[in-house]
Amino acid sequence: MRHDDPRLYPIYATCVDLGLFVTLLSYATLGPDISYASPFCIDKVAADFPDLQIVVTHGGWPLIDEVLTLVWRRKNVWVSPEGTLFMPGGQRWVEAVNFDGPLQNRYFYGTSYPGGPGIKEFLEDWKKLPWRDQEIEKELHRNAARLLGL
Repeated sequence: MRHDDPRLYPIYATCVDLGLFVTLLSYATLGPDISYASPFCIDKVAADFPDLQIVVTHGGWPLIDEVLTLVWRRKNVWVSPEGTLFMPGGQRWVEAVNFDGPLQNRYFYGTSYPGGPGIKEFLEDWKKLPWRDQEIEKELHRNAARLLGL
């Protein structure tokens, strides 16, 4: 089902009540057609549940610009693109995080393990990307710790 399916709304409401966040997978191969990966559906959920923290995993690839817009629009949306960072268009994540905007505070590192390269290899490749120095600690630790309330 799509992320904005009304049958999911009681789950979202319970997560808000319990102070939990949700992760919503958004990726080209999700569901029977690409509309199931739509960031527009996530935008609707984020608007309907402004107190629900939402993590968009796999970064909505290939709809990266739409997910970037979603993070700009909604203060309750976070993103972890994982392995899609290395897919065509993935450099947009680095550009957006290095730009002084909301993404740098709601983006965090993650891997696609076990579906991609090993954890160590992925981290080594990730560190080779042209991140601004001040963003690395936020991406590797501080942003996720803030989401988790640590």
